[in-house]
Amino acid sequence: MHCFAAFSSAVCCAAVLAADFAETQAPSALPLCLPWCLFLFFAPVLTGAEMHGDIRTARFGNGLVVHERVIDVDDARRRVAHSALDSPVLTYHHASMQIIEEAPDRCRFVWTTDFLPAEAANDLRGLIEAGTAALKTNLERVGQHARAGRS
Repeated sequence: MHCFAAFSSAVCCAAVLAADFAETQAPSALPLCLPWCLFLFFAPVLTGAEMHGDIRTARFGNGLVVHERVIDVDDARRRVAHSALDSPVLTYHHASMQIIEEAPDRCRFVWTTDFLPAEAANDLRGLIEAGTAALKTNLERVGQHARAGRS
């Protein structure tokens, strides 16, 4: 996994970009764009989620509960964007996640998060790295089950 943090001194904003590959077909990763079931692919980092209109309540494994506005769901691009509304440590948050098909049995996951204050970078980086690792594990497990079912 690659995880990068970038800081802009001009606006004191920070960004974390995570990218990893999963050895599975991108179509099996399609449910990632369904905000209400997103937590299934990030278990155990996320333990639950509920949708009420465009607001998702996300429950994290560490007990944190955050309300997020789902800004965009693009099934064709396998992309979802959201913004945390009530993070206890962030004054601004916007994230997007996308699955990109790299080959027939390989896809790339890209998670970009912009946030304030920049001092939250280490905490967010840890959460993003754990979430990306959980996603990779869960996608590959789903892909293995799908391949076993075709055999």
